Amino acid sequence: MPTLRIRLGVPLNLFLNAKDPAQLNPSLKFDYGHSEVRVTLKGGSPLRVEKSDESHFRTIHECQIEIREKEKSADSLLGLVESKNFGELVNSRMPIVNRTLAGIRNFGWVTTAREYKAEEKPETLLRAWHAMFRVRGSWKEIAPQPKRGPFDFIGFGALEENVERGSLSVARWRDIEQALVESLKPNPEQEFLTNALQHLRDENLRLAMIEATVCLEIVLSQTAQLYLEVKRHFPKRKAEGVLNNVGLTSRVGLILNSILSHNEWSVSQVDKVLKAINWRNKSFIVPGILIPPCHLRRCMMPYTRCSIWPWH
Repeated sequence: MPTLRIRLGVPLNLFLNAKDPAQLNPSLKFDYGHSEVRVTLKGGSPLRVEKSDESHFRTIHECQIEIREKEKSADSLLGLVESKNFGELVNSRMPIVNRTLAGIRNFGWVTTAREYKAEEKPETLLRAWHAMFRVRGSWKEIAPQPKRGPFDFIGFGALEENVERGSLSVARWRDIEQALVESLKPNPEQEFLTNALQHLRDENLRLAMIEATVCLEIVLSQTAQLYLEVKRHFPKRKAEGVLNNVGLTSRVGLILNSILSHNEWSVSQVDKVLKAINWRNKSFIVPGILIPPCHLRRCMMPYTRCSIWPWH
């Protein structure tokens, strides 16, 4: 039985940052069904910038996903490759690609890592991913690019200048690896934080503030609940009752003051947080400004009282 490997070079543009240049070549492995998956980041050579906590970085342009098929699944997949059944081939590989990108986005806070949707012509995705397969020791393209005319390459050199790049700290790579190995789903606060970062990139400050404030409220609710139960020995129902009757402004200004030490409080910039909450509250009541229903649904979590409605 031949061993089959498929290699996908999925476009992913980001700056990979680290304190040590030796950390700028991270990789990870995880299992997906009958597949063994290895993920690496491909890009430029290490560079250095002064006066930064993570002074070493690389420009990444590709997330390389190498998939090794186990046992009988290799035969069926090889059949799809050799028969050029691109539709079924993409359908079988896309969950692995999207799971990898979702892990990088939600656990690495990389806003440019976006999941893929089905294409009318699946070979378009295979070409975008530079899909190749290896069987019996040699690599071959799965869907070779069609021949281009002499004028098809005009303007290609300028594309790299306008590419949107995210940012990934190597310190978050372990979180990404754990999420992929254990099939973890992001907590709601992680999704809100990632969305807030994306809105900042899009210069939509209103939505960025809303998303960030909801993230703050979820985390603060969980923290305050644990504080009241563990440190103050409140019964669970009593702690929930306290939090259900205290708005976000009071939680930040009063409860947080009880949790943090004097040194932590002095560097926490709570005054700016309270100002942002006040801006958030005012932005909602401006005529014509509506919060999408998806935000309301995501906030109605059983474990927290979210102040998107009503405002505090």
